[in-house]
Amino acid sequence: MVTAWHKRVQKHIIKIGEQSPSRFRRVYNDRRPIHLNRPMKKTAPLFYFPDARYETKTGRLYLFEVMDTEVGSQAQVVAHVLEACFTPQALKVFFIVRSERELNIVAHITEIVMAKLSDMSRDALNKRIRFYHLVITPRDSKSKQRVAEILQETRRVPVQ
Repeated sequence: MVTAWHKRVQKHIIKIGEQSPSRFRRVYNDRRPIHLNRPMKKTAPLFYFPDARYETKTGRLYLFEVMDTEVGSQAQVVAHVLEACFTPQALKVFFIVRSERELNIVAHITEIVMAKLSDMSRDALNKRIRFYHLVITPRDSKSKQRVAEILQETRRVPVQ
């Protein structure tokens, strides 16, 4: 279930990306999937629907996941981390939560999954991908300017 907070944050992120045509070639919402191909199988690809995504002029992707109800389920957080890792050309992934407590939960799960993946695969893992975790409170979500400021602050401090 998508809450009003989730819709506001997603809408603001999409508008912020659309206002930067010099940096981003395209901005997508959650209706256009990313196709994750399975190289060992000749079946249909898996579909990944990030809440928002920016495509840079060089074809790299910035993925945004607004973690609303997903924070309560460890499996869903793990799924989002894996989907982001296996997305071709993904450069930055932003996980957005409501509180510091939720931020700690998501950051901890991300760190564990990435450590396990790097242990298991030496060369297959996208090593350039960076995960960012940020808090946008329901109060902050009401202002597009405040959301833009939080995104700007967070881009400088990656969490690995």
